[in-house]
Amino acid sequence: GFEDMSCRAWVKSKEDAEQRQQYIAWMRGVLSGHNYANPGQQVSVISSATVEQYVNRFCSEKPLGQFSDAAFRLSDQFSGRNLPITK
Repeated sequence: GFEDMSCRAWVKSKEDAEQRQQYIAWMRGVLSGHNYANPGQQVSVISSATVEQYVNRFCSEKPLGQFSDAAFRLSDQFSGRNLPITK
């Protein structure tokens, strides 16, 4: 993870292409990890643009949220699980 995984940090990274790419790469790693751990619920191929758009929408709806939560919700939605995450 990153020191600051807030939606505020995500929004700010729009001005820093390198930071934004690091965040997206991390999320793609989460999706790969999901596939490794859940062979019966694979996330299909998702473009980086789709990941970015999903997190943008998540953070606009939940500005005090964590973009890491968006990555986990993305894996649920695209794997067919689509159930609420329990912590």
